[in-house]
Amino acid sequence: MTSRHWPQEKRWLAADNVPLLVDHIHALRVRGAPLIGLSASLLLALLAQRGLTRDELSQALETLRAARPTAVNLMNNLDRMKLALAEENYIPALEEEALRLIEEDKQLCASIAETGVSLVNAGSRLLTHCNTGGLATAGVGTALGVIALAHQRGLVANVWVDETRPLLQGGRLTAWELGELGGALSADYRFDGRQPDG
Repeated sequence: MTSRHWPQEKRWLAADNVPLLVDHIHALRVRGAPLIGLSASLLLALLAQRGLTRDELSQALETLRAARPTAVNLMNNLDRMKLALAEENYIPALEEEALRLIEEDKQLCASIAETGVSLVNAGSRLLTHCNTGGLATAGVGTALGVIALAHQRGLVANVWVDETRPLLQGGRLTAWELGELGGALSADYRFDGRQPDG
């Protein structure tokens, strides 16, 4: 699903070949560091199931790696997929590793939220930048996961959400995710650097 038009329009995209996923990554139709890494991992598992040879999969992996060389999650996930590709029974190994990466991301998000919420006091006013929620991860999100859990526990008075150009990931996506939390949570889409006391 692309977050490019979200939430006004929910649109699913095909990403079942390497050039297509690379194009989606470059055009920010697939975005969010964890989601980029997971998408590449799942695509490699799919291509293995379709019968690509080990050499073809290795080439696909390196092409995906070059799609966003600064994306740490992408590099880490592909390093692990490369190890799975080296196994004798690489087809099930790639599938198992891709699914393991998804579960680990969910657990990591939950752990970040639980750890982060311990730093949030009742009545907190929080600032978050860009989009770090469930639309960018397999779980509840990273920084936004902390805010969501703090909100569930009644600790959040207000959240400031930076607009992030070029796609307004903060003002559009994060604001929508905050709205989905329900309750009386307000969001201010611009932050000028002057946080009020308290």
